[in-house]
Amino acid sequence: MCVCVCVLFRLTAFVIKSFAQASKLNMTTIDVNVVDRAANFILNSQSPNGDFMDLGNIIHKAMAGGSSSSVNSLTAYGLIALQEVKNAELLQVYT
Repeated sequence: MCVCVCVLFRLTAFVIKSFAQASKLNMTTIDVNVVDRAANFILNSQSPNGDFMDLGNIIHKAMAGGSSSSVNSLTAYGLIALQEVKNAELLQVYT
C-alpha cells in the first residue's frame, strides 16, 4: 500500500498540473470539484512540518519525473502543482 500512496501522490500532482495548463487554453472544461478533491488529497499528504514524504519505492524511476530525488524535490513538485491550479483559478476553496 505504501508504494500505491506514493505513486498516487505523484500522479495526482501531475494530473492537476496538467489540468491547470489545459484550462489556460480555454479549449476544454475542467470539473473544479475533481480538482478540489485532488488538491485536498495532496494537502492531506503533508507531514506536520510541511514536507511531502516518499512513502514507498518507485520501480520505474523515469515514471517519477523530476520528483524522485529527495523529499525536498517531492515537496516542491506537490507545491508547484497546487500553485499552478491556484493560478488557473480551478480551486473553489484554497486552504
